[in-house]
Amino acid sequence: MRVLSERDMIKAIPMQILLAVNKNAWRDRTMEALDKLNLETATKEEVNVATGSPSWTKFHCEECLDQVDILVEFGEEEPMRICKGCLEYALNRIKSKE
Repeated sequence: MRVLSERDMIKAIPMQILLAVNKNAWRDRTMEALDKLNLETATKEEVNVATGSPSWTKFHCEECLDQVDILVEFGEEEPMRICKGCLEYALNRIKSKE
């Protein structure tokens, strides 16, 4: 289990693009634009400009599908990403069964 923040997401975008997109002109331009950013300090808006799309900087809970800024990731091979609200709901359900 690990907690994923907005910064974690931003830092992972170059690898996600390399894994998800076949080599083409868009990928080359985007990787070049991302290389110019400091991913330790870049904002979502700066990354959106570099990629040309806000889709790379959005976290979605896999349970409720809400867009959130922080998630907890469970598992490694096929991780599940869950938001705080869903985790609290699950914990309350567990507590009500005790």
